[in-house]
Amino acid sequence: MRSHRRPGGSEDHGRRVVVASRRDRLRAQLSAEVRSVARDIIGRHGVEALTPAAVARAVGVTPAALHRYFTGLPDIVMQAARDIVGDLCRELRDVVEAEAESDFAARLVEPSRAFRRWSLAHRQEFGLLFGSRGSVAGGACGEVAGERVRRLAGVRGPVFTQLWAARPYLIPAEEDHLAPLVTDQEPMFELLMQDLTARTGPAADYRPPRTNAGG
Repeated sequence: MRSHRRPGGSEDHGRRVVVASRRDRLRAQLSAEVRSVARDIIGRHGVEALTPAAVARAVGVTPAALHRYFTGLPDIVMQAARDIVGDLCRELRDVVEAEAESDFAARLVEPSRAFRRWSLAHRQEFGLLFGSRGSVAGGACGEVAGERVRRLAGVRGPVFTQLWAARPYLIPAEEDHLAPLVTDQEPMFELLMQDLTARTGPAADYRPPRTNAGG
């Protein structure tokens, strides 16, 4: 008995799946290219230099085509910021994992040093994530802020947990968390004044502040 394939049968369904899969791959590829270009522009010139025209020109599409994949420029900024946070967290996690599990001091200190190095080497990206929000970014980075805090906390959080399990340490009361670590600012200020005179020349003429003996 001769069978008749009905329209919209398994063959048509398979064709639609292939087309949809190809479309998804192209979307993912273009999205990755756009985010990479955006990061490059941000890293070299700052987020304020980011424009749809600049991104589209570098990727090889029209600005209008970007709207099929991103809702607007703030969306591109937000996606690029997420990628930056992801790469930063992976870098810091690698630094932690490079230290011996029992060396808690190194596993706490080294990622801070690595973060400082990253901040100095990626000033524009640091400004995007932790600085003031530019007009181009809009509210994009605000949406990433909570995620950024959680992911960065996840780098050293396990180290604190492991340290607590091995050697419980004193945890300050909640009201003490915001207490200043340095209560007497005068010595720090005078160190800065000494550094100022050393850098500008008259270091030998520096004199400590006069004490008010008369009250």
